[in-house]
Amino acid sequence: MDIMTDEILMMSYRENKDFRLFNELIGRYAKPALSIARSYMTDEAGAEDALQEAFIRIMNKCDQFRANQPFAPWFYRILRNICIDMIRRRKMHAVLAMRYVNETESSSGDRSLADATPYRALVGKLSSREREVVLLKIAQDLSFEEIAQIVGCSVEAAKKRSQRGIARLRELAQGARMRLQQTGT
Repeated sequence: MDIMTDEILMMSYRENKDFRLFNELIGRYAKPALSIARSYMTDEAGAEDALQEAFIRIMNKCDQFRANQPFAPWFYRILRNICIDMIRRRKMHAVLAMRYVNETESSSGDRSLADATPYRALVGKLSSREREVVLLKIAQDLSFEEIAQIVGCSVEAAKKRSQRGIARLRELAQGARMRLQQTGT
């Protein structure tokens, strides 16, 4: 059986509305895309909501997919934009809530960081620009050209963000190792 490319699957879904084809795309992208969504969102439920919204949007806007473009950058750009929109909405809700409530809001970001794996904790300390490029490069193995399309920057800017992010990760990892050595090993 020949394996269809993502682009052929998308075009075939667009033409036939065969949900088996779309489910194949979901199967290919759900796990890696959830990792990307987690890098933006502070909670698992938010990441899952963003991913679900991305697949719904792709299904509804499949006519906007062009056959001559790669699927992955198009998909990840949609996912990224959804995450950013969700974060903006959350911030707006928080601002409105603070107008009516005199209590300070507890930070869910601190809790999720404490529960996260050490790797996710270190990645979480990168700037949002560095984090998204590093995750797209390392976790998704995308080219810098594809990453530039997804995040809306030049290829050189994508490369520079990746270099800075990886250098920062090395610094953070070295600092964490030193703290571990000082505390008990």
